[in-house]
Amino acid sequence: MRAMRMNRRLAAAGVLLLLLPAGCRRMTEAEALEAAREDIRREMQPEIDRRQREIEDLKRRIAEARARIAEREARRKGSPAR
Repeated sequence: MRAMRMNRRLAAAGVLLLLLPAGCRRMTEAEALEAAREDIRREMQPEIDRRQREIEDLKRRIAEARARIAEREARRKGSPAR
């Protein structure tokens, strides 16, 4: 699904680059590809930022869970045997 959206966006960016006014200096293929990549990067940045925040939140939650587990294990080892 994301790949299709990405391909559509790349195609749209490519079409836009082809529709540049005739009076403009022509871009090389490499310049056109780089411009399209930049457009996509700018468009995708909010999603990338959101995912990075989600990853950081998950890392924090994992660290908290590990600390709780370690604390539980320490209490279990420190308590007298039944």
